[in-house]
Amino acid sequence: MAYLYQSYETIVMNDIIHTLKDRHVLLWVHDGVYTKRKPVMMDVQYTLKEINKYASVDLEVHEKYTASSGTKMGVLDEEYAHKKRMREQEQLAKEKYTPVEEYYSEDPELALAQVLKEQGYAL
Repeated sequence: MAYLYQSYETIVMNDIIHTLKDRHVLLWVHDGVYTKRKPVMMDVQYTLKEINKYASVDLEVHEKYTASSGTKMGVLDEEYAHKKRMREQEQLAKEKYTPVEEYYSEDPELALAQVLKEQGYAL
C-alpha cells in the first residue's frame, strides 16, 4: 500500500511541478513545493482536479530569511551568529579537554602510571 501511495503521490507532484514550471520551483518536499514566484492557484487546482476531483491544495507564504525565533534577521547575520557560537564552543572544548603537554611524563611507562593514578588506579 505504501508503494502504491508513494507512486501516486509522485505522479501528482510531478504534474503539479510541471504546472509550476514558470514559477521557478526551488524545492520539492514530500507533498509540497517551494517556488520563487507566487503560484497561480487556479492553474494548480485545475491540474489537481484533473487527476483527483477530491484532492485540494493550499498556499502558505513564507517570508525569506526569517529566523526561527520570529525576528527578521538577514542570512549573513544568522550565519555570523552561528559561527560565533561554534567558535565559543570550540574554545571551551579546547580548554576543557586539551591536556597540558608538561603534565604527563615523557617516559611512556611513567605517563601510563600518571594516567592510571589520575583515574584512581594504582600499579
